Amino acid sequence: MKKIQLLCVCVSLSLANSVSSFAQLSISGKDVEEALNSTAILQLDSTEKGFLMPRMTNVQRRMIANPVEGLQVYVTDFNSEEGTIMFYEDEKWKVFTQLSSRPDPPTEVTASSDSDIGQAIITFKAPEEDGGLPITSYTATSNKDGKTGTTTTVDLSGEGSIQINGLSSGDHAFGVTATNAIGSSEMGTSSTINIVGLNSPDPPTNVIASLSSEEGQVIITFKAPVNNGGSPITHYAVNLSSEASPGETFDSIAANTLQEDQSGNLIIEFNDLLSGNYTFGVTATNAIGSSALSTTSNIINIRKIGDYYQGGVVFYLLQEGEEGYDPEQTHGLVCAIKDQSSGMQWYNGSNISTGATKLDVGSGSDNTNAIISEQGATETDYAAGLAKACTDGGYSDWFLPSDAELNLMCKNSSKINSAAKERDDGESFSDGSFYWSSTEFTGNNEYSHARKFPIQGAIFKLKSETYLVRSVRSF
Repeated sequence: MKKIQLLCVCVSLSLANSVSSFAQLSISGKDVEEALNSTAILQLDSTEKGFLMPRMTNVQRRMIANPVEGLQVYVTDFNSEEGTIMFYEDEKWKVFTQLSSRPDPPTEVTASSDSDIGQAIITFKAPEEDGGLPITSYTATSNKDGKTGTTTTVDLSGEGSIQINGLSSGDHAFGVTATNAIGSSEMGTSSTINIVGLNSPDPPTNVIASLSSEEGQVIITFKAPVNNGGSPITHYAVNLSSEASPGETFDSIAANTLQEDQSGNLIIEFNDLLSGNYTFGVTATNAIGSSALSTTSNIINIRKIGDYYQGGVVFYLLQEGEEGYDPEQTHGLVCAIKDQSSGMQWYNGSNISTGATKLDVGSGSDNTNAIISEQGATETDYAAGLAKACTDGGYSDWFLPSDAELNLMCKNSSKINSAAKERDDGESFSDGSFYWSSTEFTGNNEYSHARKFPIQGAIFKLKSETYLVRSVRSF
């Protein structure tokens, strides 16, 4: 017979034109009049080859939108590896060779909610008609959230149940479908039930901020929310507000990484904060979302060594346990931004014992008052009186530093110098020069402690010698 090759587009054009040009079409090696059967609109004659209809996978066949009645395809992977012809009839795909279809809907669908938040149990009976093929799965779907649950089994009586978790609050109805190799059934539906669903958690409570012994570090403690919304809290986030950063929210912190204190408070540390006043708020997050911001914490005041503050430069911060320490407000010592003299004697002309023998941090003011009490009038003629007379920044509570306080000024002289020189009338310490402390030498009334900047070592010097004076004050 004559070999005829047709492109798909040619066949399509021929079929389209056949309606207007002729009533019948024959593809054959014979004459048309001889070969064509009077009852056929299309006749294909061959003794060597067959007709090949569209071939596709089962997934592709299911994706055909709005199939027309009578549509036929060859599914290459039906029942895993076997191929079969399928056709669409009565709104169902059917297997041509097995006369199979998708199942009927499940029946007796009911829904209930137990004590678990956001959970529903859907029960059903398997359909009487499975479409001629085994049912492989059942799927329940919420009409409100679209959340689903699946099971592959029913009991011997044909009853099955499906659990759906993570449902939101409100009224839900559920539909159940049965699925076989042809496809999924229509839904069998339940009546509406009310679900106490999952929600975002309540805010954390009892948020307290406190300073730590580390410079620029704040410790935030808080209580986890009593109501977690029915879903475990996964993260906490801290909202920080300051003059420089109002309402800045930092990256969330995994809840399971936080430590607790002895009172059951969760702890978050913030490091390297800049100087200023801060408040903190905390949010909690679960699988549904984040809580509102907690009530904000107390105000925390942070100061750092080298800051210009209250008339001078910060050179010491009080530590926990020291007198005057406040976990909410930074306290410490500042020194004046310039020397009070280019040379001043320690005493007021007499080598008497003043009782100003304290060495420690925090004792400079007591020493200064003791010296002035013993040495009397013309107070600006000696180191302690001159230091006391300082009024930098509008403050009148300056004093001559104790030996330990002067040592800290030596230790932090670089930061002090940098901050002082940023001020219009500020100046650096005089390197290689001695500065007086307020600490009197206990072994001999003629000597007092002085330090050479920036070496730091304590040296006993005659009270009659003249050295530099730099006032300090507490804040």
